[in-house]
Amino acid sequence: MFKSGKITNIVRGKEILTILIRYGFQDLLDKLSIDTGLLSKNIIKIERGLSTPVKVRKVLEELGPTFIKFGQLVSMRPDLIPDEYIRELEKLQDEVPIEEIETIVKIIENELGMSTAELFADFDHRPIAAGSLSQVHRAVLGETGELVAVKVRRPRIGERINTDLAILEWFAEAAQKNFDELKNYNLPEFVEELRRTIMRELDFEREARNMAEFRRFMLGNDTITSPRVFMRYTTKRVLTMELVEGRKPNRLKADAQLRRKLAGVMLNAYTEMVFERGFFHADPHAGNVLVVNGKLYLLDWGMTGRLTRNMRLMLLMVLVAVLESNEERVVKLAIKAFGVTGVNNRELLARDVLELIEEFNGRTSANKSIGQLLINLVTLFRQYQIVIPPQYVLVSRALLIAEGLSRMLHPGIDVVAVIGPYVKKQYYKLINPASNSFWLEEVQDLILLGHDAPEKVGKLLDMLAGGEFKLEHKGLSHLKNTLLEASNKLTLAIITGALIVGSSLVITSSTPPLVLGHSAIGVAGYLFSSVLGIVLVFNILRGKG
Repeated sequence: MFKSGKITNIVRGKEILTILIRYGFQDLLDKLSIDTGLLSKNIIKIERGLSTPVKVRKVLEELGPTFIKFGQLVSMRPDLIPDEYIRELEKLQDEVPIEEIETIVKIIENELGMSTAELFADFDHRPIAAGSLSQVHRAVLGETGELVAVKVRRPRIGERINTDLAILEWFAEAAQKNFDELKNYNLPEFVEELRRTIMRELDFEREARNMAEFRRFMLGNDTITSPRVFMRYTTKRVLTMELVEGRKPNRLKADAQLRRKLAGVMLNAYTEMVFERGFFHADPHAGNVLVVNGKLYLLDWGMTGRLTRNMRLMLLMVLVAVLESNEERVVKLAIKAFGVTGVNNRELLARDVLELIEEFNGRTSANKSIGQLLINLVTLFRQYQIVIPPQYVLVSRALLIAEGLSRMLHPGIDVVAVIGPYVKKQYYKLINPASNSFWLEEVQDLILLGHDAPEKVGKLLDMLAGGEFKLEHKGLSHLKNTLLEASNKLTLAIITGALIVGSSLVITSSTPPLVLGHSAIGVAGYLFSSVLGIVLVFNILRGKG
């Protein structure tokens, strides 16, 4: 049946096949060249009247935690699957039986090295929440009397997930080979992304660090935070945090003023997280938010996203170009940033981007969505074989969900009026040489490039001269000298330019000592770069003579 040595659990494999056949996916198995033999003849087909998206959801729910997480991850990729599947996968429920309290207590005591009687003044045996990966119990810390929530990872869940991931990897490789329409998708890499996501969610120490990091970011902000973590009572399998008891956002209907306030709080906080911090909660739906005394608490930090500074700058540049209706700039940024050497029809892509921008601009303020716009751009780029890194999709979806939560609180909120000015401000802050170190590092890169250029050109020509490339050319030594001379001039030009930019940075920062109100170091840099510029011009003119 399975010919891959990666699948070691045949029993689990048969269980998966049985569920797939029962929901009418025999044709899929046939296309994957899986011989189900007598297995398919003894299975009663069910739910024949269901749509395919509904059947997919039910299959994933029956297959358990790994496949539910797979479905949830796929639902975060609107660039990969149609909307009707996304809407259905967002309904995935991980209804699982509650673990025996003896098992939970044993895990806690093994992890924390003390009995629950020593750790807690009170420990509720009935969980207040239970999911496919963990369950949560209410407790009172024995040492301080504080009310806490203790999240405990289910036993043996890691082994089950590893088995399922091996099977999923086999399916991904088989689908990649047998379905032409999937050739452009790296399905094994998607399964590997799923593995990384689940393993991060299973690491409660990591989740605790995420929560602590967000609390630090929002220190002094009395409108939004996350539960406090008790690191002394936290390990990879046990997470102890402040028990937060409050209202769901959809239960605030009577308090219109508070809803309007919290809608703005959510958008502002998310804008800061994404564009300034580069660290964000990846799934900020209403179920992960509580309101306590007018303050938002973000819960469940197992799934987060991070953006490097270059990623943030790229996102800001694209959004500024969109807000300025510059479709050519959007296309140029996408092609340059994602390593695409050419697009079949760049003008057609620019036209399609312009249509997206015009459609966005044509909406009323209450219906504009930055997150949806970014998702539409990512989907369009994929149609032109421009593959966007998953983090951009993740942040686009997170923004869309955060916008949706804000609109649930205050339907009339103008998302662009909140996010747009912040985006432009942060963009100009990032590219302003006087305000941060971004351009200082760029200058350093230019100097390094100039320093290495002659050596690299020399090595290349030595390889050519040594016959490592099959190239015949008479007078190669003369060519080498000419190119080396040109590269030296280029190096001098780069260093001169770098000195001018660097001197400008120093002068604008008013670094002491000062001469006539200007930095002496900056003035000296200008003078030295002027001398180098004169030498460069002289050499160029002499070369022409």
